[in-house]
Amino acid sequence: MKKHLVIIVLFLVACTQKDEKFCNCIAVGDEFNKASADVLANKSKLSVSEFKLLKKKKENACQEYLNMSGEEMLKKKSSCN
Repeated sequence: MKKHLVIIVLFLVACTQKDEKFCNCIAVGDEFNKASADVLANKSKLSVSEFKLLKKKKENACQEYLNMSGEEMLKKKSSCN
């Protein structure tokens, strides 16, 4: 019984660990999305070079998560908050 409990606890800890790279990807993506929305709503004047820099930053931060399913992303995102 104790052996099963230890295995379950270890499994739960492993599944809920925070993926810092993914959380950074989410933060950078949110920053890019907010900047884009502000420009479209005429709330901000972002230069083309600044916009491209933000886009490149997002692409670099999220490169390894491009092929991740939406369901998996939502699970990972919940550990970032």
